[in-house]
Amino acid sequence: MKQISEAEKLCAGIQEFRPEIIELAESVLFMQQKLEESRNLIKDQPLVIEYDNGGGQSGIRENPSYVSYEKLFATYSKGLSALMKIVSESGGNTQRVSSFEERRARLKLAR
Repeated sequence: MKQISEAEKLCAGIQEFRPEIIELAESVLFMQQKLEESRNLIKDQPLVIEYDNGGGQSGIRENPSYVSYEKLFATYSKGLSALMKIVSESGGNTQRVSSFEERRARLKLAR
């Protein structure tokens, strides 16, 4: 018996079922997991760090961990918005998508 993935559950009820929608849902779920993991890893790190490239090049720059988190969050938000639009317009599981929107709000607040 095939196990139904979280992405397939999220897309349940979509009238025009396409594999691309499942792939989008899987990507959103993956990014959500990575955001949660990285938030826990970087929460105690400073926003800026000192650097010394040698040869007299030193200073302060943005922490690359936060820069990566911001980029991933932006991509995640775009993917989630696209998925929400598809699901709501296609008769999918909007209640499940709403829980993802709530998680996105929590991730944004935690930044």
